[in-house]
Amino acid sequence: MELGDMLAEAVRKDSIRVPPYPMTAMKLQQVLSKSDYAQSDLVNAMRTDAVFTGNLLRLANSPFYRRGEAVTSLQVAVGRIGAKELTRLAMAATVTQASSGAGPLAQLRRGLWRQSLSAALVTEALSKVDGADGGEGFVAGLLHDVGKLLVVGSIEDAIAKGASPDSAAIARALESQHLALGRVLAARWQLPEALVTVITRHHEDPLPDAP
Repeated sequence: MELGDMLAEAVRKDSIRVPPYPMTAMKLQQVLSKSDYAQSDLVNAMRTDAVFTGNLLRLANSPFYRRGEAVTSLQVAVGRIGAKELTRLAMAATVTQASSGAGPLAQLRRGLWRQSLSAALVTEALSKVDGADGGEGFVAGLLHDVGKLLVVGSIEDAIAKGASPDSAAIARALESQHLALGRVLAARWQLPEALVTVITRHHEDPLPDAP
């Protein structure tokens, strides 16, 4: 069976393996949805995520953010980075984790991650130029091709079961199925409609500007 057909069948059977929604991002979004949240609420939302808090402290001590003494407190780190940046960082950490690790297609996964990060940075910059939220632009760029990571994971599962696809078959499956698998992830993660549109319709021609 062609890889694309195999993946389409897996979508129909709802058997695609999807990474769990980033719990830290979910907690942060719940806090930020309230109009009266305190900085301590943000700290409490991320306190149990050792990897995320470590990354946050490293970022707060980077040349871009560092001012004066080194930061060792989450409270101070949140103040430096800013509340809206936190969810963005949590989403980026999740996609990074999904694209890392060993496997027969590890190099391809890392390449897709680099492309996603480049798209995120470009989209963030363009959003700011247009006066939109740069953080939201970053997440949109980061996730627009997230279906490709699911395609790669599914192909690796097939390889583990004895399949031996060549590079041309893998490339065809990536292009033909990444929108469908991206839609699966968007549904499982219950992403906002704007992100669903980015993930599932980014190959469509943009609508013409209204007269």
